[in-house]
Amino acid sequence: MAMAMAKGDRALGLRNNWQPLSEMYKAMSQQDSNEQLSRSDRIASSTRASDRASAQRKKSRRMLRTIFLGTVAMIGGVFWLGDQYGVDRADTWNLLVTSAGFVALLAFAGLAGAACIWLIRRVFGNNQ
Repeated sequence: MAMAMAKGDRALGLRNNWQPLSEMYKAMSQQDSNEQLSRSDRIASSTRASDRASAQRKKSRRMLRTIFLGTVAMIGGVFWLGDQYGVDRADTWNLLVTSAGFVALLAFAGLAGAACIWLIRRVFGNNQ
């Protein structure tokens, strides 16, 4: 059977738990002060940031190459599947051209939407 705690017991429990909470707060505030970077650490961090930016440019070239090779492989795969199922090359070309047109239309719609948002922000934005 559980006994209900008396009012004095609860107050005593809170008083006893207050000290560990204050110690935890002190430890957390010391941790925050330790996490602040010195000036030399900030300079080193900014240098590393420029290194990361140049590495990302290199990754961009790799990404373009990967996209190109993936596109070539996909087109080859579509033609191969068309040959396997006996689809004429002209029908396969029509499928690819239609698909590419649909993708280009979606890309154009996205660019047009972005241009509209940019224009609205420019016209109705704060003139500073």
